[in-house]
Amino acid sequence: DENEKIVGLVTSWTLYKLIADILGCLALVYLLFRYTKRVVVGAESDSLKKGLLGLAVLLLGPVLSVMLLVLILPGIVSFFFYGVLLILAAFMSKLLLGRFLLRWWYGRNNKTYILDWKAAIIGPIVMLLLFLIPVFGWFVGFLFFLLALGSLTTEMFSWISGPEKTTSSRNAEPNKAKRAVSKSSRISTGKKR
Repeated sequence: DENEKIVGLVTSWTLYKLIADILGCLALVYLLFRYTKRVVVGAESDSLKKGLLGLAVLLLGPVLSVMLLVLILPGIVSFFFYGVLLILAAFMSKLLLGRFLLRWWYGRNNKTYILDWKAAIIGPIVMLLLFLIPVFGWFVGFLFFLLALGSLTTEMFSWISGPEKTTSSRNAEPNKAKRAVSKSSRISTGKKR
């Protein structure tokens, strides 16, 4: 009877957590799409660097927060920020896993996949299944978490340091100029006729 209660509690907690993970991932995809996409796509570029940065943040974050507790308020704020960062990284890691699987799936037919609701559903389900596999599954889940944490930290620091021109925005400006020139030349040739 006691064992059945424990199994029931674990099952219901797992189900609630899965639903919360899916809802959290959907919220990130639909409410913060541009930022979430940058974090998830950014985790794929220079993965080793992002993973090591995630490990450094995971280990050094609490140490830095304890040191800042001397000043009281900055210490409390840094603990809060660290907690929010870990929660966001947990959701992002599931999106990253979902996107990784969907990119592989779509890539088999030479199609591209960016990010949408499918990653927000598949990611949490596969992550849950991974955590049921001892050691190997935990290790893979932890790697995705570190990647997400490193990419999230990189994006947050770039957001704090201010907007910089990305390569895509730099490339967009010459294209705009070319389109304007070609449009004006079409208009001028049309007037001559």
